[in-house]
Parts: sequence; C-alpha cells; structure tokens
Amino acid sequence: MPGKPKRSTKVRKSSMKKPPPDIATLLASEAERFEHEKDKPHRGPYYYGRPRKPSGEVGMVYSIRIPVKRLEELRLLAVSKGEQPTGLMRKWILERLDREATKRPRRATRS
Repeated sequence: MPGKPKRSTKVRKSSMKKPPPDIATLLASEAERFEHEKDKPHRGPYYYGRPRKPSGEVGMVYSIRIPVKRLEELRLLAVSKGEQPTGLMRKWILERLDREATKRPRRATRS
C-alpha cells in the first residue's frame, strides 16, 4: 500500500546477543565437575546424571496421571528422603506389588 513504510526483515547486528567470551571455559569446568561427581551418591533435590539401572533387569516406562496438587507433596516428600520423585513412586509401586503377591494364594500350575 502506498503511504505505509516497509518493515525491514534484516536483523541488526547490535540486536544479536553474543555469548560471553569465556563460555568455553565455563562449559569445560562444568563438564569436569560433572565427571568427578557423577558416581557420588545423590545429595539434594536435583541430580543431573543418569540413574543406575539394576544389572540384568529390563524396565518399561509407564505414564500415570497424578493430580497437580499431590505432585508438590510428592516432590517435597522425595526431597526430605533424599530421593527423586520418580524413584520414590517406583519404590512404592514395587513394594505394593510385593505385598499383594504375598496375599494371593499360589495357583496350581497346569501340567
């Protein structure tokens, strides 16, 4: 349309943010710190390493819905026990399965 100024699609160099010049040093020190701490027992509410899997066991991932209000309870309880919320849920489920298994009478196997 005549009368409307055209907008420039060029990006101004001054508007582009540059990373700090020492970002490589920062990343290298964080990587080194992680390597030293990855085998230490978990301390605190956050853990950035990969949890160890029990050897020889294959796991499967399930998704469950938990009310949002209860998730905060779970997080706080997990932190107070020094565990991850997912690890605490997994432990509870396995404990419950073990308890239920002891209640059930064993079925006779067919021959």
